[in-house]
Amino acid sequence: MPQPRSTFGSRRTTAALVMILGLLTAGCQGDPGAPGPSTPVVTTSADTSPSPSQVPTITAPTTPEPSPASSDGPAANIPVPEKPPLADENSVEGLEAFTEYWFELFSYGYITNDWAEFLEITDTGCGTCMNVVEGVEDHFSTGGWVAGGDAEVISFSSEFEANTAGSINSFVEVGQDRVTMFSPSGGETGESPPSDPSIDVVIAIYEEDRWIMLDFGSPEGT
Repeated sequence: MPQPRSTFGSRRTTAALVMILGLLTAGCQGDPGAPGPSTPVVTTSADTSPSPSQVPTITAPTTPEPSPASSDGPAANIPVPEKPPLADENSVEGLEAFTEYWFELFSYGYITNDWAEFLEITDTGCGTCMNVVEGVEDHFSTGGWVAGGDAEVISFSSEFEANTAGSINSFVEVGQDRVTMFSPSGGETGESPPSDPSIDVVIAIYEEDRWIMLDFGSPEGT
């Protein structure tokens, strides 16, 4: 089983309850002791329909606009990538969907320092993965932030054959955008240029009805 070599190890998103109170006044007029026929009672009903000015205006909640990281501050309101249902399927199509989703979480973690979903589907033995996570976490812990680093899967291929350990090797062509690191004051403290697309190996295993990423990197010897 070819072992991958790291290529990213150096890179350090009421219903409102409205009470309309209407006062309905109904009364009887006439003197019960007066002679003659009783005075007819006229009852009128007040119109309880709200006037246009009384109709409540319900404003739907708005979703904050995502804001990318820049020298002005870190990224904000970046939505967490959604896991496609296919990504939990034990098939070559499922493995491809999982791999693409994994890289989306990888990119998301770079700019948000939120690695919860990423670590949920990544084995702690993935050295490359843990190096990236720790590097980004260390930088954010100083008050700094990161911009860029978006990784894109350009192509995917796999023979979908499990090895003796039960894992499956696949090949992905991946490129990554420029990574820029900022200090707490907004100054640039370092950057990594965009990487040209290259073929990398991803090793994943299917267990407990889902895929887990075991390792990622360039094929050994390349």
